[in-house]
Amino acid sequence: MRSSLSLAALVGVAATGVLGAPLLGLNVDVQETPLRPDGRYGGADLNLTRVLQQAVRLSEHSWEYGAATQALLEVLSPELSVFSRDAFPDDRLPAPDAATPALAYARRHIRTDNTTLVEGDGSAADPMSLGVAAVLLGQTQPSYRRAAQRQMQYMLTQVPRGPNGAMSMRDNYFETWADYMFMAPPTLAYYAVATRNASLLRDVVRDIGAQRAILRGNQTGDVAGLWTHIVGPRSQTLGLWTSGNGWAALGMVRVLATIKHWQYSNLNLNAEAAELRTWLYDLFGGLRGAAKDPDNGLYRVYLAGGARGIDDGDNDEWKGDVAGSAALAAAAFRLAVLDRANATDVLPWALEMRDAVNKAVDPATGIGAPAVNPLDWFSKVPFTSGSPEGQAFIAMMGAAHADCVAAQVCDA
Repeated sequence: MRSSLSLAALVGVAATGVLGAPLLGLNVDVQETPLRPDGRYGGADLNLTRVLQQAVRLSEHSWEYGAATQALLEVLSPELSVFSRDAFPDDRLPAPDAATPALAYARRHIRTDNTTLVEGDGSAADPMSLGVAAVLLGQTQPSYRRAAQRQMQYMLTQVPRGPNGAMSMRDNYFETWADYMFMAPPTLAYYAVATRNASLLRDVVRDIGAQRAILRGNQTGDVAGLWTHIVGPRSQTLGLWTSGNGWAALGMVRVLATIKHWQYSNLNLNAEAAELRTWLYDLFGGLRGAAKDPDNGLYRVYLAGGARGIDDGDNDEWKGDVAGSAALAAAAFRLAVLDRANATDVLPWALEMRDAVNKAVDPATGIGAPAVNPLDWFSKVPFTSGSPEGQAFIAMMGAAHADCVAAQVCDA
């Protein structure tokens, strides 16, 4: 029988996971937290404490550490997130306490003696997922500031680029992945604010456009606008992967929030912000024809077709994916707040998907299932033991919906 988990277990000194393994082991004070005593966040009706604990317990890879860090930031320290209207006090980065839960967690995984923040196992972009935390830690700790600088310089000057200038997901050869969008662009955008470099922020948006030019599928009709997963010489899979579209949407909406909430870019990067909004609505528009699993209401692992493309086999063979479904809903709620005058069309499906995700979360353990196998996107076997990034996406969705309710854009 799995044990019940409290907020104290998430951030306490002697914290342990549901299986008794060390969880965070952090000596932090979180008396000021948006989580209610029952572990719920604002208007969310799922226990985000348990969801977050599973994200932390399950994470073992660089991108998983980054996703968990972002989820901890959005849930436990929303004022530090780029989605906060006060993300950049006095038009600069905040200088938070290093004991802030998200930063204390990230510190356990960030290297300050290396070119990259963490071992990427061949990925150039995955270590970037810890970059926002490194930049924030660097506000008060010079060793992390230098580590962040080395990581950014590596990404900007050493990573392969494609013919259209797009930066590579991989470190030794050029390959584009939809996942890249969550890892590198939001971190580079945040670093642009830290260094007050509007030109870099413009370059970030250009890179997003270059990635999209390669990854946006050539399908037409109701699924037009959706992104393929990977284009390149070694790992190419042209399927309309739900989680990949979620990674891409979350990355773009984080960059959009950065532009909007940094006063300089909000006044001077209107064209770039408009492009991001157009690209987000284009992607979301493709969900009109996306396939859902009738057993749970979640988007299937592939939104149409299969792993190799829209014409690859019977889509009905793919089950629902709580991870990608939560990521897409989270991005939609964020866009609805950032662009409230124009985002009304995304809310109906986002609210419907939120309900499906909430029902897919085990209230006793906090694990969302079924999910795509995070390490094998060709597998049709539902993944039920807990997806690390899936858990982070569920937490991000809960935080995004609660903020949408607080902004009086979403109904409670």
